[in-house]
Amino acid sequence: MIRNYFIFIVFFSVHLAGSSSLNAEKISLQGIIQNGTTGNLGTAESAKLIILQDGMREVANLQSLQGKFSFQGVDVPNQAPLLVQLTYSGVNYNKLIPPTPEFRQKESEITVYDVSDDPDILDTKSILHIVRDRDFLIINKYFLINNVSKPPKSFVKQDFLEIYIPKNAEDLYAQLVQSDSKMGIPLKLKNGKLGKLIERPILPGLSEIQVSYTIKAQNSSDADFEDMMIVMKKDDYRVIFYKPKDMKVQITNSIQLLELKEDLPVETGAFKVIYPEKNTIKIHVSGGSPIKRESENNSNPVERKIINGDWFYTWDRTLLGVIGVICLFFIFSFIFVYRD
Repeated sequence: MIRNYFIFIVFFSVHLAGSSSLNAEKISLQGIIQNGTTGNLGTAESAKLIILQDGMREVANLQSLQGKFSFQGVDVPNQAPLLVQLTYSGVNYNKLIPPTPEFRQKESEITVYDVSDDPDILDTKSILHIVRDRDFLIINKYFLINNVSKPPKSFVKQDFLEIYIPKNAEDLYAQLVQSDSKMGIPLKLKNGKLGKLIERPILPGLSEIQVSYTIKAQNSSDADFEDMMIVMKKDDYRVIFYKPKDMKVQITNSIQLLELKEDLPVETGAFKVIYPEKNTIKIHVSGGSPIKRESENNSNPVERKIINGDWFYTWDRTLLGVIGVICLFFIFSFIFVYRD
């Protein structure tokens, strides 16, 4: 899923680069709504047609839909990706339409779901990933959320999904990849009682939330920060990975701490940590060789425009972000080995 997301970003960026020379065309886009909860044709309160060019620009809107719908005679750039967004029971469902006649002429099927506020339909695993840079620590928190509702329903509950962010965190960025979607959705985090609220429905199937921030550690100095599992069930735990392996990570105030030594990603250390309920653990980081920056190998480093959010604003940090995502493939396959 994440691999598909990065392919989409590259594809999307290439088309944005040539946006000034795009020609417009008039299209009629057909769609059909399926209700994944009932198995019947579905309904929606509204449907929007959005052009993914120079941001997101709405060009058509339909109301009160039942079964099939159609956007008739809409002018759109002929090489820009389109997004159809349905709203049903307050939840948005998106369908990406690539800029080719094959997809634009094909009837687009979009599945919507009834909603549930039962937290027991969510099976959640999470990790904390610490990476040493020369002047800061990069912290990536990944949440793999499996909505196992039967029949399938979207999880919607106000002020439920809350993620702890330490007070000394900087460069905060968060995104959500829903179910089988290829699109990372940037998240605007609202203050909650103990942390930051994720005010997004969780669709049936597997969703991923990534929250990234930095902790100052100038000239590879020691650094301290706290972490908490706000939404947790009995015996929940989090695996904390760190890189490089020669970095020392001390964790205090945990209920249980187990160092993991086998089948780890290369040059990575890890702990399995059971957190105290509604309380923080303390993490102290010292030593370790900083991950080498791209600019250190290039006398003329190339700056990068913001694409995914403020955190990825240079090639240096983009590289480290990609490293984190690559590690994710290993990490989530690894984490379930230690589920017991």
